[in-house]
Amino acid sequence: MTMFEVRHDMRIVEQARAAYFSIKRLMLEPKIEWNKVFRVIERDRMALESVKYSIFEIEDQDALLIIQSALDEYYKETASQHLKFHIHQLVMPYSKFARGYTKTQSDHLTEWLMKRPAPWEG
Repeated sequence: MTMFEVRHDMRIVEQARAAYFSIKRLMLEPKIEWNKVFRVIERDRMALESVKYSIFEIEDQDALLIIQSALDEYYKETASQHLKFHIHQLVMPYSKFARGYTKTQSDHLTEWLMKRPAPWEG
């Protein structure tokens, strides 16, 4: 038994690796279909969070970049509490995985703008 196998329940590792390969395939498409990426994350988020660094060790540095980028986008999209600051502060993602404002960010910006008087209103 390897040290890796000792540290992790291999069922979780295999679940996370399968999710990673699905996410990788989706995110390397010319146009990323984020709703499909988010469905994989919704199903396998805990496994991905649990072993993302181990997948990095097994696969390569791109694995961590892809997994973390997908998780960050998912957390922004769902207005997750631990990443709530992303609504107010833009985080610069890896350029290949950059996308426009999330619905949460757009709603926040609209709400913020509606509370402010227009420049010509003084």
